[in-house]
This record gives sequence, C-alpha cells and structure tokens, in this order.
Amino acid sequence: MRKILLLLPCLTIALSAAAQTDGNAPQKRFWVSIDGGYSYRVAKAAEGDMKHVVTNMRGGYSLGADVHYEFWRHQGLGARFSHHNYSHNVAGLSSEVNNWYIAPSYRYRTLLPNGKGALVFGASIGYVAYLEEAWIETGRLLGKNDVASISKDGLGSSLDFGYDFIVSNKMNLGFKVSLFAGSVYLGKKYGTEIHESLHALDIGLSLRF
Repeated sequence: MRKILLLLPCLTIALSAAAQTDGNAPQKRFWVSIDGGYSYRVAKAAEGDMKHVVTNMRGGYSLGADVHYEFWRHQGLGARFSHHNYSHNVAGLSSEVNNWYIAPSYRYRTLLPNGKGALVFGASIGYVAYLEEAWIETGRLLGKNDVASISKDGLGSSLDFGYDFIVSNKMNLGFKVSLFAGSVYLGKKYGTEIHESLHALDIGLSLRF
C-alpha cells in the first residue's frame, strides 16, 4: 500500500504533462461510471485449513461503480465501490470468496489532443469486507448444506488506469485496468498471525456518463 501512495505524485505529474495541449474547452464536471470484467487474484493464499481451496480460485469477476465531481480542472473527488467474486467447484464441494470495497477516491481525467479519447487515473483507500464460504452441493437446485464461512473486514486500496472513447459530451465508453490491494486478519494458528491477501488485477470495460 505504501508503494501505491508513492506512485500518486508521479502519476499526477505525468497526466498533467499530457493535458497541456487540450485547450480550454469546457468539460463535464459531474461523472458517474460503472464497470465490470475479469479479475485475477495475484496474492498468495494464506496458510490455513482452506488454503488449497483458495489457491484454485484465482480467476473471477469484478463489478464496480464510482461517482466524482471535478472541483478543479481535470481533478475530481468522489467515492468508489467494487465487488470481487471468485468461486470453485470440485466433486460437489463448492467454495466462494466475495470482497466488497467502498472508499473515498481521487480521479484525474484529461482529454487527448485529438479530442476523441481521454486518459483516466483513479486512486482510493478505504474499507473492504471479506466473506469466504465452502459447502456441499445438494440436489439439482444446488442448495447449500453444512456451510463453513469466514467473515472479516480490513483496509483496501485501488489504482485505476483507463482510456475513454468519447461517444458524446455526456457519455464515454472505455476499458480499464485496476490494481486492487487489501488484507484481512484471519486469526492465529500455532501462535502465528494469519493474514489473507486480497491483491488482484482487474481488466474490464467501463461506461461513464
């Protein structure tokens, strides 16, 4: 997480340099964005009874939304929400991990000189809720029986990089890459603290309006 904080000034300077040629054209100040796509867990599974299960749940999906208001030229403040889901099933034994993240966020958006696209950078630090479940599937309706679960919360952060295609003055379509970092405390085992890392790489599409 310290590395993410150290990156913020460098990224802001780089984006400011890219924005020098976009003129003084009026820009929309209030933006709402929704996004979704593929998520890959890059973190190592924590030691514990369910380590072998978590290791097999690398790929999943992410959904997100944010709202920002540009208080300064190119720069806005707002809020970010995201949800990550990973699941795995082997011989009727199902496992699922869900993360919910909400945080205040900063966003930098600047139009490219050709006016057809925009670069977007976002950063946030906030609260993450973690839920890990395992159960045995029963019957054709896939009901849950004997559910084992772990529910924790912790601190998370996110860096978002995106490119928007300008559809109109009020709507953009684009793609984004996000780096999510987080950790939750699971407890102690044999006197050693166990932390579950939630680090993930997300790749997806976005709609901004």
